[in-house]
Amino acid sequence: AMVAAAATESIGLMLLAPMLVALGGADAASGQLAGITGWLDRLGIGLNPAPLLAIFVALVVLRAVIVQWRTMIGQSFEVAVVDGLRSRAWQALLHCDWRQLSTMRQSDNASLLITEVDRVGYAINQGIAALATAVTLAGAGLAALALSPAIALGMAAGGVATLFAYRRLRRKAAQLGEQLGAAYGRVFGAVSEGLGALRVIKSFSKEGDVARDLAAHFARLRAAERAFIWESGLG
Repeated sequence: AMVAAAATESIGLMLLAPMLVALGGADAASGQLAGITGWLDRLGIGLNPAPLLAIFVALVVLRAVIVQWRTMIGQSFEVAVVDGLRSRAWQALLHCDWRQLSTMRQSDNASLLITEVDRVGYAINQGIAALATAVTLAGAGLAALALSPAIALGMAAGGVATLFAYRRLRRKAAQLGEQLGAAYGRVFGAVSEGLGALRVIKSFSKEGDVARDLAAHFARLRAAERAFIWESGLG
């Protein structure tokens, strides 16, 4: 699906130049464009604007259908992996030794089953999106090479240099992501334990202390969120 989507976009990009030539009446026999127009001539299309525009629109519609299909396949894969991991974690807890289970915080287990496993799904989603983007860029690069090799190679070199320059920011964003996950886990734990101990808290009149403790956890969570968003935006 990714290759098909990239192919439709690449062909569409390659058709843009002949369409502009057909609409503007420019010279089609110069440079790399001559090869594309020759290919269109062999197909019996030539530089006729109507069939070129019809093919371009059909490619856009086809790519939209393929992308939607790819999205649904990716979502199904993500759900299968996440549900499988959650089921394995739950089975492991159910069959855990009593002594080991007694040393665990139940809020940590709940966070693992609900929050941490869902983060794996988010990572899978981002990985699929990154792979789809890479395949699309590769297809667009091939189309650019067909139209203007010098410009395409120059843009590729600039892209590689940009990725190299942003390496430190990406590592920093990854570290902040781990800190953000830990902050979410602490908030989840504080809320779960607080709800489980409401009667005890009220019996000892500790409502103020518990409220301040949870507010401090949320303050650290917001600070971690701001730092992560800032670094992610830069990198």
